[in-house]
Amino acid sequence: MFRLQYDTNSPYNLRLPHPQESDEIVKLGEAFVAYEQSRPPELRTPHLALVIEVLQQVQANRATIQAGQVNRTMASDSIKQLDRWLATYSRQIWLAVGVFCKDEEGQAVNWGLPFNRTTGNIILPQGRPKRLALLKRYITYELSRDEAMRFRMPVLAEGIRLRDELEAYQRQYEIGQRSVSLTLVDNRLLVELMLKHLQSAAVHLLTFQFSYKLTKELQFWGFDIVERR
Repeated sequence: MFRLQYDTNSPYNLRLPHPQESDEIVKLGEAFVAYEQSRPPELRTPHLALVIEVLQQVQANRATIQAGQVNRTMASDSIKQLDRWLATYSRQIWLAVGVFCKDEEGQAVNWGLPFNRTTGNIILPQGRPKRLALLKRYITYELSRDEAMRFRMPVLAEGIRLRDELEAYQRQYEIGQRSVSLTLVDNRLLVELMLKHLQSAAVHLLTFQFSYKLTKELQFWGFDIVERR
């Protein structure tokens, strides 16, 4: 909390939220606006419009953040489900290519499968990045072959659909993540600006409403007034 000392002879202190206490600042802004709007227009401070404008932007940003978090979560859940399908499909590629290349294992690299020349083994990639790279290479190479020569298993159309869905959900996740990150930064700056408006409003009220006397009546506007110790 910040303490605003204006009336040094008052038995009270006015405490303002710390700039990092976003929720407390927003609550103070909402209380300030609610009380100001209950007063006759001619008595309202010139800061009311400023606080309302920032408060509306903060509330809109919170909706954007929430929507971004929902989209990010949905995309993440879908990616996890597709990961299991990708693991199964990768193994199907490995089995099909392994049988086809049993006499010339080195050809497996055409479909994206690593080949260990020392052991003569065709390696099954692990992890989403390597499996996705395998899937993309498999699709590309299979499409380059005559249709009659393509593997029946795994089904090429299913692989294409898997690739497209994974890429779509990855884009959705990244967009959601970027939206949340950028909006959080914007909201932090807006909340800091709101705190400055509220501090200025408190000084205005002390000056023009209470003749430079710090009073507990400021609590009506949501300000925290405490006794000095």
